[in-house]
Amino acid sequence: MENEDNVVVLTDNDGKEYRFVILGFTEYGEKLYAVFTPEEEYAEENEDQEIASIVMEAFYTSDEDMTFELVDDEDLGNAVLEKFINEDREEGDN
Repeated sequence: MENEDNVVVLTDNDGKEYRFVILGFTEYGEKLYAVFTPEEEYAEENEDQEIASIVMEAFYTSDEDMTFELVDDEDLGNAVLEKFINEDREEGDN
C-alpha cells in the first residue's frame, strides 16, 4: 500500500481489528460520512472491477480524534455512496 495515511484500523465490538482504506468523506443531511473499502480489496483493485464500499458516519470526539459508526440503514448508505461517487466524478471532470 503506497499511502498508509489513508489506512485505518477499525475494531468491532468483539475487539477484532480490520484494516480499511478511507476513500473519502462527504456530507449528507448535515452529517459527515466516510466511505471505506477493505485494504486487501483496494490493493487488488483494477479499473474494470468494482470494489466493496462501506459507509460510516464520522464523529469528532472531544480530543479531536475521529470515530466511526456503521450506517445500518441500507437506503441511507446507498444515498451517501451515490452522492460520494457523483462528487468524485465531478472532481475528475475538472
